[in-house]
Amino acid sequence: MPTRSIWLNNYERVTEVFSPELNTYVYFIDIFKQCKVLKNLECKEISSTEGKLSLFSCELKVEAINSAVSLEVLVDSEHDITQAISVHFSRSLPLDPQLLMKVKEEVSIFLDKNC
Repeated sequence: MPTRSIWLNNYERVTEVFSPELNTYVYFIDIFKQCKVLKNLECKEISSTEGKLSLFSCELKVEAINSAVSLEVLVDSEHDITQAISVHFSRSLPLDPQLLMKVKEEVSIFLDKNC
């Protein structure tokens, strides 16, 4: 699978992975928030470890690209940390850095509202 690092500014970057078989781009975005519980009822828990770490999949409508995306979120309830790990896009073309920055902003707002 082809990968590349995309610098959004002097201190933020994302890693892009393209799956030709699925025609899907995955962007590893790493947004951290102080949060113990994810309040969004539409997020589905994928897995957990003894109640301390939980991985969720959330559907999110991203206005910047006018599309729904799948967002993976890791919640560490022991240390009160929530991390948006990756965003999955089903599209044939990659996103440019300006759009990726807007996507990161929308994901950050989503986490703020749901923590």
